[in-house]
Amino acid sequence: MKKLLFIIIVSVLISFQIVQVKAQTVGWTQLSFNPSQPLYSVYCLNYNTVIAVGANGYIVKTTDGGTNWNVIPSNTNNTLYKVCFVDDSTGYAAGVKGTVLKTTNFGQSWANIGFNTNLNFLSLSFINKDTGWVSGGEGTFLVQAGNKGILIKTINGGRNNAERRLWTI
Repeated sequence: MKKLLFIIIVSVLISFQIVQVKAQTVGWTQLSFNPSQPLYSVYCLNYNTVIAVGANGYIVKTTDGGTNWNVIPSNTNNTLYKVCFVDDSTGYAAGVKGTVLKTTNFGQSWANIGFNTNLNFLSLSFINKDTGWVSGGEGTFLVQAGNKGILIKTINGGRNNAERRLWTI
C-alpha cells in the first residue's frame, strides 16, 4: 500500500512539473528586456516590429520580434498612454497634458503636435494618415479627477490648429 501511494505521489509530481515546463514554452513568454519605465500601450506593426510607450515619454522599439529593444527619444517627459499606426511609417502617440506625438519614419523619431492643455489624452484612433480622433479628460487611467472630457478630431494629421476640431464634454 505504501509503495502504491509513493508511486501515485511521484507520478503526480512529475506530471505537475511537465505541465509547468509546457506552460512556460506555450503561450506567453517573458522577454529578457526590462523596461526602465512602466509601459501603457503597445502596437505591432508586423511580426517583428513592435513599439511600446509609457511613463515619462518612454518609447521603445524592436525590429526582431522582441529579442532586442531600442529606446527612441520622444522629446517629451509627459507620460504616453496610447500608440497606434495607420501604416508602416505613420504613427501617433497620446499622453498627458495634451501630448500628441507623430512619426512618419517607422517610429524612429517623433514630433509633438499636441495642444497646450492640462487635460490628458488617454486614447486615439486614426482611419488614415490625416484623419483621426483623440480622447481624454481630467485624471488618468488610474484616477478620475473631475468630470471634464475632451474629444479632438484632425483631418490633416494634426499639422495646424485651424484643421483640428476641439470639443470639451
